Parts: sequence; C-alpha cells; structure tokens
Amino acid sequence: MLSDANDEKDDQGSKTGNIGSLGEEKVKSTIKIRKHIEIAETHIKDSDGDSDGKVSRRDKAVNLQDPAKHASEERLLYFLLDQYTLGSDVTEKVDILKNLENFAHKSENGRDLFKSTNALQDILIPALNSSEAEIRKGSCGVLAIAAQNNPYVQHKVWESGVLRLLIHILNFDQHVRPKALFALSSLLRLFPEAQQKFVLEGGSAALVKVAFLSETRKRALTLISDLLIERKHCVVDEEDFSKHPSKTRSEDRDHIDNILSAKDPCDKEKLLQTSLLVNGWCDVLKETLDNFPGFDQDDQVLILEAVSNSLSFCQNLNVFEQTFQKLLLNFEPDEIYEDVVIVLKNILSAISNHEQPTKDEL
Repeated sequence: MLSDANDEKDDQGSKTGNIGSLGEEKVKSTIKIRKHIEIAETHIKDSDGDSDGKVSRRDKAVNLQDPAKHASEERLLYFLLDQYTLGSDVTEKVDILKNLENFAHKSENGRDLFKSTNALQDILIPALNSSEAEIRKGSCGVLAIAAQNNPYVQHKVWESGVLRLLIHILNFDQHVRPKALFALSSLLRLFPEAQQKFVLEGGSAALVKVAFLSETRKRALTLISDLLIERKHCVVDEEDFSKHPSKTRSEDRDHIDNILSAKDPCDKEKLLQTSLLVNGWCDVLKETLDNFPGFDQDDQVLILEAVSNSLSFCQNLNVFEQTFQKLLLNFEPDEIYEDVVIVLKNILSAISNHEQPTKDEL
C-alpha cells in the first residue's frame, strides 16, 4: 500500500512536472478550451435565449437587427481574435479569417472590427505579409467584405497604408491576386482620396496588367469602369446629398466626408484617365475587342461598358465603329438586351461626336 501511495505521489509529481514543462503552451491551450466552451454556449441559444440543443448561427438576419444580441456578437468577435493570436496552425488561422469575413458581412460588425479592436494592425496587415498564400487570401477576404459600402472601414484601411501592400500583391502574387483585386474594389469605390493615392502608388499600372489575365479580367474591367463612371457623375456639393432623405445615417455622412476630403474629388486634373492611358488601358480594350467573339456574353457586356466609359480618352477604339454597328443590329431586336443596346448607341454617338470636329475642320 505504501508502494502504491508512493507511486501515486510520483504519478502526481510527474503530472506536475509535465505541466511545468509545457509552460506557456499549456496555458494557451487551457485558455483556448475555455473560450471554445464559452462560444459554444452562445451558439446553442435560440432567439429567446433558451437552449434547444441545436447549434444555430448567430448571424441570422433577425438576430442581426436585435441590439440585445450585440453583446454576444462582440463576444464572438473577441473570441475569434483571441483564437487567431493564440493559434499557430495555418489551417486554424485560415478558418478564423473566414469566420471574421462572415462576421464582417454585417456593416456594424465590420465597423466594430476596425473601430473597437486592433485587428487591422495585429492580424490583417501581418497576414497580408504571411508566407502562406491562404492566410494572405483570408486577410484580403476580410478587408474586401468589411470595406464594402463601409466608409469608416475604407478610411481606416487607407490610413494604415494597406493600399501599397494590395498593389504589390496585385503585381506579383499570382495565387492571391484575385482576392487582392476584390479587396481593392471594395476599398476604392466612392473614396476619391484613396483612388488618388492608389494611382500615385502605381495602382493603375497594376490594374491594366491584371486586365489582360483571364482570372482577373472581369473584376478589373468592372472596377475601372466604375471608377470612370464615378468621375463622370461626380457630386461634390454637400447640398446635393441633403436632397436625398435616405442620406441621414452615419455611414452616409462618412461617405460624404470621404468625397469632400479629397483635394480633387472629381479628378478634374484627369489623373486616373492619364494614368490609364499611359499604362496601356486603351491597348487592353483594343486587344479585347480584337478577340470579342471569343468572350461569353456577360464578358462582352462588361467589355462594351468599359469601352463606353473610356472613349473620351481612348481614340484608338474609334476604328471599331463598324463592329459596334454590327453588334447593335444583333442585339437590338431582342428586348432583354435593352441595356446593351443603350450602351452600344452611346458608343456610336461618342464616336460620331469625336469625328465631327475633324470633318468640320477639313
């Protein structure tokens, strides 16, 4: 019995020694387990706060609109951030970044992520510099979703210098390039100051480069077209915003501030157009039109919209007038292509207006 007792003591001593040898890793593991339990308890509560034994998502539309649930959402956010910091496994980190991306789909959550935590500096920026492509993708995904129509997030990201990192990825990171372009698309829209910085940092050259590539062509065409449209329909007078009753929320106020804070919000100096022209954007469109029949119909529509928005400075596209006329004849009889017909008529009108002064001079 004495021997058994001594063995038991030795056993306990051995366990104590093992705990001591694990040190910090054991502490981290214990913290993670405790947090897992806490978040699991949150997840099994239904909308009335009662447990029905089933795991239910916390981001259902009804729950999202309930202020009483905010504490739970905040708890989930900090849980995810703690898990990422404590974890070392790549798969786990990628999974957490995906969870943060899902969390940020709600505008208020995306704002909280960047306003109430240090996630941008402590997690997302280091993740963009990770040696693991999946982690870099995950960070781009969080940035893309959180910044969509969220001017507060756009401004915080712009201030952090992330634009330069995303441009670098766009230029040189083949595996992450599409996700980086998605993030840039969210960060730049309705944010002239960020757009100006983007152009000055070499972003136009990067965009033109990826517009040649099949995996990024569609999003690049869309982004450049959207930026050109913003300039065409630019509104900088704050009174114009007040005419719309819906423009009363704080995020709309932030959008106005983002626009009005730019030195040249409507790009009257043609910084974007000049940069696109110099970096070969018109050549991209010309080459794309040369191969137009090979694209599917959705891509063809995007190409035509890009051409329509670029004709004012891409004079080399005028040579495709007959092509546009033939396309108009093909699309016009079918009512479902009414929008395409309008685009084609706008293109032909623009070409005609460009040519007319030359004829008068002759």
